[in-house]
Amino acid sequence: MLSRTACELGKWPADDCDPYGIREMIEPGYELIQIGTNRFVRSPDSRGWIYEGDLPIARGRAMYDRIERERRRRGCGGSRLSSKSAMTGGVG
Repeated sequence: MLSRTACELGKWPADDCDPYGIREMIEPGYELIQIGTNRFVRSPDSRGWIYEGDLPIARGRAMYDRIERERRRRGCGGSRLSSKSAMTGGVG
């Protein structure tokens, strides 16, 4: 179970069609085509990183709410991240 306050967040450039990098493992020489940045989350109990697209909607929204809180705490400017938009590919 992921705790939204105790989990670790990460983000890396990634091929959105293959967020876990499986193709690179089975196809030596495959070059990453960076399409975007994927976010991942893990906890001591999760046995590895979990792609944001594999999270239930409510957990994904909680992750983006936490990212926004941390961003505001650091005093970073810019527009607010939309957890709904982020979890639905910009729709909604």
